[in-house]
Amino acid sequence: MDLSTFQRRFALRVRSLREARGLRQEDLENFGLSWKALQKIEYGKTDPKASTLLKLCAAFKVTLPELLALDAPIAQVAESVQTDSSV
Repeated sequence: MDLSTFQRRFALRVRSLREARGLRQEDLENFGLSWKALQKIEYGKTDPKASTLLKLCAAFKVTLPELLALDAPIAQVAESVQTDSSV
């Protein structure tokens, strides 16, 4: 997979996970991510650093492999998030 394809697919993954959690871009500021930084990620305009990936994992309550599983269905991750509402 080339970088451009990864960026597009990762952007879609991040947006889908955020929406599955019912979060707005601004809500991720509670996890140390500005909405502008998140917007760049969701538009595929930047390559997030490792620290940003970990913040995304915390916000979406997923593991790093789940965040990076670009071929995995979002519905599966969303279901696990909904059943784990105590976290």
